[in-house]
Amino acid sequence: MSTPHAPGSAHTNAALVWLSLALVAALALTCASGQRPLAPREASSASPHAAAVPKQIEEASTPRGQQPVSVSELAQRAANGPLEHSESGSALVALPRFFQALRELETKRRNRPVRLAWLGDSHTAADFWTDEVRAQLQARFGNAGPGFFHVGLKTYRHGGVRFEQTGSWSREPSPPSLRSRSGDGMFGLGGIRTFAHSAGARFEVSPEPNPTLGSAKWSVRVRLAPTDAVELEAGEERYILRGTPRDEVQEQVLAHTPSVSLKIRVLNGTPRFLGGTLEASVPGVILDTLGVDGARVETALAWDEAAWKRELVEREPSLLVLAYGTNEVFDNLAPRAYAEQYARLVQRARAASPGLDCLIIGLPDALTPEGQPHPRVPEIGKVQEEAAKRLGCAFFDARAAMQREGGFLGWLAASPKLAKADGIHLTISGYHLLGARTAEALLAGYEQFLNALEAH
Repeated sequence: MSTPHAPGSAHTNAALVWLSLALVAALALTCASGQRPLAPREASSASPHAAAVPKQIEEASTPRGQQPVSVSELAQRAANGPLEHSESGSALVALPRFFQALRELETKRRNRPVRLAWLGDSHTAADFWTDEVRAQLQARFGNAGPGFFHVGLKTYRHGGVRFEQTGSWSREPSPPSLRSRSGDGMFGLGGIRTFAHSAGARFEVSPEPNPTLGSAKWSVRVRLAPTDAVELEAGEERYILRGTPRDEVQEQVLAHTPSVSLKIRVLNGTPRFLGGTLEASVPGVILDTLGVDGARVETALAWDEAAWKRELVEREPSLLVLAYGTNEVFDNLAPRAYAEQYARLVQRARAASPGLDCLIIGLPDALTPEGQPHPRVPEIGKVQEEAAKRLGCAFFDARAAMQREGGFLGWLAASPKLAKADGIHLTISGYHLLGARTAEALLAGYEQFLNALEAH
């Protein structure tokens, strides 16, 4: 983030419901399903990443007399617009394809991972909020690994892996939050590519200890000019990738045991790294954290569309999450203008993956430079919620999730503190709490989905 100054239904005649994953609805659903609200994992100051925080920080049953409604039909209705409310006011389905994929995991009928592609700003990039959601979903549906990570970034953390590097590295674009086209616009799935300034530069990625991963595999995507060469090593596997006259993106997969690190060494030229992944051999959930410090929705729209869509297709996510808005608070653009930007980005993702469900997260609370609740926060949040309804996306209201304790001021006054004095970012504990409430809402929606399938 930039600085504050720059920043079926129970009734025969009842219609299907569009589930907005707002906090109040999530709480009601949790109570109705008998689930215990989720608690955040303990945020320890002894975490190995604590000092590495970025500076910016098919078939559904229905009542008798009605025709069954398939998951695909619910998904199509959601894609065409918001579903209406039933007479009872209860919720039915928000993310049908995503929830169906989770159901297949839970019932052991799926042997491949369910992936979430979570784009956002520095709230996302720090990977505390997202790591909490990742942990909660993996605890229930299986841990398929940490997912996507960047290569060669200094001020960068990921909850599932740790990094070491030598030599001088740079990133493109600079800054990554640019809202206009930079160069060829081909920056990989996460919007950042990196390169080393000299041969011999190294980058090592090590997984956090996790006995549930089974065997696993690394994957590295790198763009190689004709004279470029890079060495990849994991355990006894060693590969040398060399450039071709086509100046193309190459991907190399290395299998290993979960305790083996991935070592990357630049041999020649300036290979451009588009990121890597670590995935387990067992089915489960993977959440790809794709945050960019200082980003707006417009940041992702500045990337080359065709190249980014190819990257998204390679990952095959079941759910696209868009968590922007805080940096837009400190811009001068009228809030209503952001609706069109969300539409463009969602349509771009759906063009690459037509079966993709989407979740728009309303921005967290924030303060003015004078320390008062910022009036643009609820204005932008309303635009986000309306955009979600028009686009057939689910919606989770992060600001509402903070209102239980009185919003940003309440989180700032909490003991221990849940928010930082900059009026924008949260503490590690705050992000974990927000993550727990996000996961709570998702799991409540999933329970409603199961109830819909089991209804008679």
